[in-house]
Amino acid sequence: MRFIVRSRAHAISVAVIGILVPPFSILTGAIVGLTILRYRLADGALVLAVSTVALGLVTGAFQPAVNFILFIGLPVFLLAQLLRQTESQGIALTAAGAMSALALSGIHLLMADPVAWWAAQFERSIGRPIRESNPDFTPEMLERFDEVMAVMSLPVATIASAMLTAMLTLWLARWMHASLDNPGGFGKEFRALRLDRRVAYVAVALSLLSVVAGQFAHGLFLGLLVLVINMYTIQGIALVHAVVHKRGASVAWLVAMYVAIVMLQPAATLGLALTGFSDAWFDFRRRWGANV
Repeated sequence: MRFIVRSRAHAISVAVIGILVPPFSILTGAIVGLTILRYRLADGALVLAVSTVALGLVTGAFQPAVNFILFIGLPVFLLAQLLRQTESQGIALTAAGAMSALALSGIHLLMADPVAWWAAQFERSIGRPIRESNPDFTPEMLERFDEVMAVMSLPVATIASAMLTAMLTLWLARWMHASLDNPGGFGKEFRALRLDRRVAYVAVALSLLSVVAGQFAHGLFLGLLVLVINMYTIQGIALVHAVVHKRGASVAWLVAMYVAIVMLQPAATLGLALTGFSDAWFDFRRRWGANV
């Protein structure tokens, strides 16, 4: 990590290498965030711009660069600057949710059939390139891929995944920043993650609107509610981390939680979301004391 922050040239070189290898594009986003957190916004903008141009030049295509900017680069760029100013992961998560809600609302309000339009865009920018670059897919693999595409091509599924990816990238950037300048600071900051109570009022309103609204508005309000549920799931995870840390419990509790998130869907996610939502009203960490 010290190699990355040694100079802007070092940060740019690692970021460019990462963006050219798709599984590591999240590392490029994290380097953008780290540069902003440790130095300034202009340095992060330079790393983001050079990396994106390099991706376009090497691939010879416009779409991969656009996908990176929309789903990782720009969100992390904005969230890192906000986190630098506020030092609050709760505020950063709220901003990520607001950006996602704006994108989802725009799709629903501007498109006559938002689901069909988004599915077509998703297939053009992601589905088709993956199929063309993997001609050795077996029929069984193609069938499974189509099933995943059917789920992910829903607007709310894609945008919720983008929100989570942006937050994961931001956390990686913050973890690297803390490791360099404030060891242990990331864990303390994450355990304190808590959304403003006004988000809870929004969640209640969306729950009611998704029931009483017409078919078009029902889809929009239900999608927005899914985003808020994901936000409270993250708060629930942070609360569990705080409980384990405060009580000095075994890390096995955290392992069990993450295994449940993977293996017991959607029950685990909903349970953690309800935990986070309850925390909005009772503020458990304040009741336990500030040392979490």
